[in-house]
Amino acid sequence: MSRALPLHVVPSQGRRPVTTLLRKIDAGLAELRRRRQRRAELRRLLRIGPHMLADVGMDSATALAESRKPLWRA
Repeated sequence: MSRALPLHVVPSQGRRPVTTLLRKIDAGLAELRRRRQRRAELRRLLRIGPHMLADVGMDSATALAESRKPLWRA
């Protein structure tokens, strides 16, 4: 009769550890937060005026297009 090995002894069989997966999820969520903040800032600068966008080296059309992108698009 064979006995099952404790979970920490069983080889991973090519699967990634849960901690690696959680780190990737956390990094992905952090990237989405950065995109949301950047796009909100672009919308704010658009409301203030084009002279504010010139300070960051962007024209109004580009800023508007960037601010309207969905979060999942880079």
